[in-house]
Amino acid sequence: MTRYVARTREEDKQSQDLIDHLKGVAVLAKNNASPFGGGELAYLCGMAHDIGKYSDKFQLRIRGSNISVDHATAGGQLLHKHGNKSALAKISAYCCMGHHGGLPDGGNNFDTGDDSTLHGRLKKEIEDCSSYETEIATLPPFAPPAWQPRDGFEVAFFVRMLFSSLVDADWIDTETYMNKGERKRGGFADIETLNRAY
Repeated sequence: MTRYVARTREEDKQSQDLIDHLKGVAVLAKNNASPFGGGELAYLCGMAHDIGKYSDKFQLRIRGSNISVDHATAGGQLLHKHGNKSALAKISAYCCMGHHGGLPDGGNNFDTGDDSTLHGRLKKEIEDCSSYETEIATLPPFAPPAWQPRDGFEVAFFVRMLFSSLVDADWIDTETYMNKGERKRGGFADIETLNRAY
């Protein structure tokens, strides 16, 4: 493949370049997560979340082939390896792997690649997507978040906030492309009005 595509609009058959989608999501996710100290980690998740779309099978699928391809696992595996299997790498992998279907169950080290858990998907055989290296020379290094969770509850909360930052960015970038640059917002009561109503 010479052009890697993230999606195609039905109405005019125009396609969004995959690298543009990854960069767009990375920037939006960083903006979402910066207020709680997770900006750099969110940027990494955004750059990696759709790495699996660089596989030949996914590119055939996006061009009309009727094949099923798991593209979310690849980004999680890449980040896990990129971060030397650290806790931050595992958190990032968790978010990437869940960006379409929701956060997976963590599972345990006994899970196999056939299990849909985080541990299972880290062992799963995936399609070769190394072509990403033609458009992404290197990923930035892992940097500790500005805010450090102190206990299990705060770690769980941080993961969910990071995940939300990524998913929201993915949806917004996709919506913006599909609507030819327009983000349809408004027509709703503001927070103060809603607060007074309840």
